[in-house]
This record gives sequence, C-alpha cells and structure tokens, in this order.
Amino acid sequence: MRETQAMAQALTFAAHPDGYELRRGDEVLGRVGPATEPTARAEAGGADWQLAVEGERDVPGGTWQVVARDAGGEPVARYYHGSMRGGRVRLPGGGTGSLRRDLGVSGEWRFRLPDAAVAIHPTGDAAAPALDLRFVPGSAEVPALVLLLVCWCVMTQETVGPARHG
Repeated sequence: MRETQAMAQALTFAAHPDGYELRRGDEVLGRVGPATEPTARAEAGGADWQLAVEGERDVPGGTWQVVARDAGGEPVARYYHGSMRGGRVRLPGGGTGSLRRDLGVSGEWRFRLPDAAVAIHPTGDAAAPALDLRFVPGSAEVPALVLLLVCWCVMTQETVGPARHG
C-alpha cells in the first residue's frame, strides 16, 4: 500500500439502484450489492469478489463471518465478527486489520491496518443509509475491494444485525 494525495479526499459509500457505490467525489471506485442480502458481488478496478455471510448474523451474540471469494471461488479475504463492537479482517496476502465501533453515541467505526487507519461514520437514514470515510493523515492507500468488504460489513451490522447501539 502507498500513500497518495487522493487519500486526503473523503470517500462515500452510498446507495445506488443495485446496492452501494464507493466514491471519491464524482469518481466511482467500486460497487457492491445490498447489505440486506446474505451474498453480494463487489467490483472495483476490473476485479470482483463474491461476498457471503456465513453463520448467525441475525442472532444477538451470534457468531458469523463474511468471506470474500475471487472469480475462481477461492477465499481471498474475511471479516470475522467478534462482538457488538466489531471484529478482525484478514486481507489478501495474509495481512490483518481490525474493524471496531467507537464507544459512545457517535456510532463511528475505525478500520485499522498496520500502515493505514480509516474513520467510518454512518450517515443518512434508515431509508438511505450511507457511510463517510476519512483516512487518518499519513495513511497508506487501501485497495477499493478491501474498502468495499469493510463498508459492506459495517452496513450489514448497521442495517441487518440485531440492534448494536446501547
């Protein structure tokens, strides 16, 4: 991953007719299907992953994960749901990161990697949920497919899973 000037500009993850789009300004970086479904296709930069929820996503305290598979059906990344506050992400190439909901009422999430950190803030409303993403200064670029996986997992927890706010 590398640092770029473009990382300074916020990204948005918002609804479009077939699910969600990840955007930097007017540029569409990628698309993924709805988070209300147990599977979704994510596409970015000419590559695509099939995302699938495995386990008990809709059960309070349930154990679940999201597996991202490449076009050949091989697992390339995973999100392991660990608690109401988030979980761990295994990345392509074997790296790991964490996805955690901040304590308090803000509802903000943090995606952390060894060389990058992204603040993810839920916006919009129940009819049109969205996320704003801001990279911490000095962060390396994160591939769009990884961001689609992370945002889809956040949206899954925000819109499908049991109430997470306390």
